[in-house]
Amino acid sequence: MKTRIFKLIAFSLILSGCFSSCVKEDTIKDEEINVITRAADFAVTDYYWYKGEKIFLQKMDEKSHVMFYSADEERFKGELTRTGIKLQYEEEWKEFYSYSCDLTGFGVKKFTDYKTATIEGRYEKATETLSSVLYWAPYYKTEDGGEIGITNLFLVLLKPKTDLAKLEELAKENSVEMLGADKDIPGWYYLACTNGSKGNSLEMANLFYETGLFEESNADFIIKAEFDCINEPWFTNGYLWNLNNISYPDIDVDYCNARAIVSQASSSITVAIIDEGVQTNHSDLYNLLPGWDAHTGNSPNYVDGSHGTMVAGFIGAIPNNGVGVAGIAYGAKILPISLRLEANGIISSGIRYREAFNHAVNNGARVISCSWWYPYGNDSNLEAGIINALNQNRVVVFSSGNQYNSSVNYPKAIDPRLLVVGAISPNGNRASFSNYGAVLDVVAPGENLRSTTISNTHVTGINGTSLAAPQVAGIAALILSANPSLTQEQVSDIIESTTQKVGSYSYATTSGRFNGTWNNQMGYGLVDAFGAVNKAYLNNASLNGNTTLFQHISTSYSISNIPPGVTFNDWVITPSTYTASGTTSTNLNITFNNPGLYTITARFRMSNNTIAEIFPKSVYVLDTTPVIGANVTSWNEGAPIKFWVVNSIPGGSYQWKVNGVQVTNNSSSELNTVVTYGRDDRMVIDCRVSVNGVWSNWSSPFML
Repeated sequence: MKTRIFKLIAFSLILSGCFSSCVKEDTIKDEEINVITRAADFAVTDYYWYKGEKIFLQKMDEKSHVMFYSADEERFKGELTRTGIKLQYEEEWKEFYSYSCDLTGFGVKKFTDYKTATIEGRYEKATETLSSVLYWAPYYKTEDGGEIGITNLFLVLLKPKTDLAKLEELAKENSVEMLGADKDIPGWYYLACTNGSKGNSLEMANLFYETGLFEESNADFIIKAEFDCINEPWFTNGYLWNLNNISYPDIDVDYCNARAIVSQASSSITVAIIDEGVQTNHSDLYNLLPGWDAHTGNSPNYVDGSHGTMVAGFIGAIPNNGVGVAGIAYGAKILPISLRLEANGIISSGIRYREAFNHAVNNGARVISCSWWYPYGNDSNLEAGIINALNQNRVVVFSSGNQYNSSVNYPKAIDPRLLVVGAISPNGNRASFSNYGAVLDVVAPGENLRSTTISNTHVTGINGTSLAAPQVAGIAALILSANPSLTQEQVSDIIESTTQKVGSYSYATTSGRFNGTWNNQMGYGLVDAFGAVNKAYLNNASLNGNTTLFQHISTSYSISNIPPGVTFNDWVITPSTYTASGTTSTNLNITFNNPGLYTITARFRMSNNTIAEIFPKSVYVLDTTPVIGANVTSWNEGAPIKFWVVNSIPGGSYQWKVNGVQVTNNSSSELNTVVTYGRDDRMVIDCRVSVNGVWSNWSSPFML
């Protein structure tokens, strides 16, 4: 999610590594590679480590990633021409600041005059001719047919027992340059390889990992990310059914009712869009920040295509301006963070994605919207960035993908705190292309939609889960506008617990799903902006009163911190075995007639005259009277005697009376005393119990 680095060309994924020197007792052992079980055209030549397991790769002989000095560009191109090697694309390499190990300040500026390129042809046969190349590494095939390259970078995460001196020693032994620490995620260190190193970044990452000294060691892989957006035809539709569905009423996000409560999102809330850039001067987009280009480390963001601008329209398009497109979170700041997803053949590396998330966190984004995936391999660096954002209390929203699959695509399943969004059609059914399965959380409109696009225009008839995810991100921004104190978990819970159960699907109680009934094709259901904002708006209101008390004892409940524009409506109590007064005022007086579990809910009338409920309070009502037992060994005065509560309550605090005098220094359910006769030659014992500060009635007297 966050980090800073050089200028690359592809979507780099960071993978783990291994190594054979400096072997310790906890060194990872090599595993035998069973080629027989793999596809006939996949011959294992290499691997990387991911979560303690080897992921196998096949080296590509005809495709490579190279780095060279910018000043040598013409010589480099001439050498390629003479050797018959094809230049696929090239770009400036991003500057990298080498942070000091104590994470203070900036260190040495690296890679200020380098370029990188992807070339096609057998590089190894032309190594002597290509004298200008400073670093070379092959591309690799994955088992599912993808292609990944590697930059000259890799990262390691120190184990607590590993000191920095050991890392520096390993780097020196293998001619690897220590670049410095990651200032955003503690414990991580950047390293760089050259042709003088004892291997490329994949080989070095593996070598370092297999020493057993590091939690992770990840090469920086170049993998093409793909959008979760299918079909972008330029034909007229005209209906914003996602906001107000005329053909199928109630199959929308209930945008208009939500605006009656929160007319627009707060400018103090920032939504980051990590994508291929947003046109910041679009006349129908509001409150757009200049943004940042994670690929180069520069500001403003760089627009590489239309996808990011379309995503932005669902969040921040201006309503009521005659154009016809409206963003759910209009008013919130939008922070565009751009990457390269194969624009002109250039792809951002995994480290760039990590940096993108870091930049979002470091620049105050409360919500991060992601409408992309990548199809080949896993990326530990990307995952570290995403998880760090979640740990920093950010709401991270991902689209589920458009592959017609019964499972979502990577990286949506790496952490249950991610909000994963599928798409529905205007009739409330799951869009056919929308991925679903165990990780799916909610759905939002995703077919036949309209939004902003580049060149200061609009596009209609667009489809995809890419368009569903930013709508949920917009609702998250509305929720935080209504109640900025909410945590990432609370925002997600509100979105999930206020959904609409649309479509002809069976929603059921499901293990591990705590926010209502759930379905594997629809998640918790269609998001409801109105219901979510209602719940967020009332979250600061407090329902005050005891949660444990005794039957037949009068008690009271009250509401405090009612937000402006909201009026109290009434109390709802279940079951109905109670006597109460004040059920339409903010102060309820009630006596529970039977022991058992009761639920008290306060209801409010919102500014648009609809009814909303505050979270219900569970009340446990206990039997009122302690029952006293006794163990009498002698009736003679002064003889020892023991009393106890037959129906004692765990955690209860007891008071005793002997002949009307309270016994001090004894709050247990047992009383050891001596026979003492009072008036009328009787010994009278009384007892009562307190739970959570509430006292029961005194017991019926026990008399000797």
